[in-house]
Amino acid sequence: MKPIFTLMLSTAFVISCSSNHKHVTLVEQTQAMKTAEAEGVVAGMLAAADKHDWKTFENSFANQTVVIREAPELMRPEDITNRMSPTLEWFDSTQHKLDGFKIEEKNGRLLGTADLKVNYWKNRGLNSDVGTTSSKLAYEFIREGEVLKIMRMQWVSEKMSGDKDILETAWKKSLLRKNPFIVDVVDFPSKNKKNMRGFVYIPGKNVHDVVILSGNLANVKEQGPLQYARLLAGRGIGVLVFDYVNFGESDGPVRNLEDPGQKIEDLRAAVDFISHREEFAGARISLATLGASAGYASAEAVNDPRIDRLLLIAPWIQSPDLASEFYKNPGEKILASRQANHQFQQDGVLTYVPVASYSDQSAVLYTDSNSSLDYYLNPNRGGIPQWENQFATMGWGPWLNFDGVSSASRVRVPTLIIQSRAGDFLAGVEEYTARMRLKPEMHWLSASQYDFYDRAETMNDVVEIVDEFLNPSHAETEVTKL
Repeated sequence: MKPIFTLMLSTAFVISCSSNHKHVTLVEQTQAMKTAEAEGVVAGMLAAADKHDWKTFENSFANQTVVIREAPELMRPEDITNRMSPTLEWFDSTQHKLDGFKIEEKNGRLLGTADLKVNYWKNRGLNSDVGTTSSKLAYEFIREGEVLKIMRMQWVSEKMSGDKDILETAWKKSLLRKNPFIVDVVDFPSKNKKNMRGFVYIPGKNVHDVVILSGNLANVKEQGPLQYARLLAGRGIGVLVFDYVNFGESDGPVRNLEDPGQKIEDLRAAVDFISHREEFAGARISLATLGASAGYASAEAVNDPRIDRLLLIAPWIQSPDLASEFYKNPGEKILASRQANHQFQQDGVLTYVPVASYSDQSAVLYTDSNSSLDYYLNPNRGGIPQWENQFATMGWGPWLNFDGVSSASRVRVPTLIIQSRAGDFLAGVEEYTARMRLKPEMHWLSASQYDFYDRAETMNDVVEIVDEFLNPSHAETEVTKL
């Protein structure tokens, strides 16, 4: 039996906001001021839940939320209300109490922990305690304009007391999605001992395939990999999604640095980690990528005999020659990279350009179009607050000089490539496949490049193809879809 409010929000929230959001450093505030402000946000949200004041409750969060109960799930604040309210409103009253509130600043992010105790009453008046749950809270904040909001929140159940039958009845009224798998929040070390954070999806016993899934250039695990992981696990496939070093929840001193060598090492560390998980003993390990991680996965696959399959979804695969044709003034960018690296070594100062922009021509992806970069610049799509629209300037050199095509001739594992004729950087796919000695299984879908990142129909089609590729005799039963 699991507690009510604890599991209504359960393990975590990730909230999206407008493009001008910024992670909280609050340098000019004292520690006491920071703690008071952050605690006030959490306490206000919980008090609003007790009062069933859902508008105030929703205003505690930004535009999108990744709710992690059994699995992470992107939700709007009003969707959280819709799932929570049937349970909490079933009780006569509830009372949430915080204790031991603490904050910590790490990698430019404001984090916190606290204990939560929840009392529930039903049909007995306020003088009769029906049930109590106790949990540990973990959360992260982001500033939206001048307002501090909750970016991430995790409830971990510790104990429950009281009338368990009544609590169970209330729990059944919840509208939280039930999943045919469980998810572990995990930490594992990179080669250079930096901690990487990820989610392991475990669909049950006797798992035959596990997929290590990584995302696009300068992206985080919540931008596409998260959604694919749910779909794959719903078909009985184990999955690990994670943030590379220097990105998202993972550690690293140079935030948002695109370093191909580091990312290839991170993939090797992910293989090391997943190969020692008991749940996946004997399972085949596949590397799957979304977008520009394709070259990294290919380079790792040719040098790691533990890899059984290579799955490239909407791949962006470049060589220095191809990159020089796509990016304007590559020589200037490489020079700027060297200068930025020198500056960082001298005084620790980091410089950045946007990953995507309609107005800043220094951005990695620049266009004055109003639609082609919508995925990144739309807060209702990929512009989530876990993602900082930043590309470390010192990453230009490593990225432009990386040759993701060169490993193609050495790939010796079955390879699946899924792309669209309307996809980006198709020249790289063509050159990569032309060099392959072991020809891949190719699938061309009717979609744009970014449909592969968040369009439900496209993602469902991709996962069906992946499932068939990994398990040709897999009899389709009930499967998870977006």
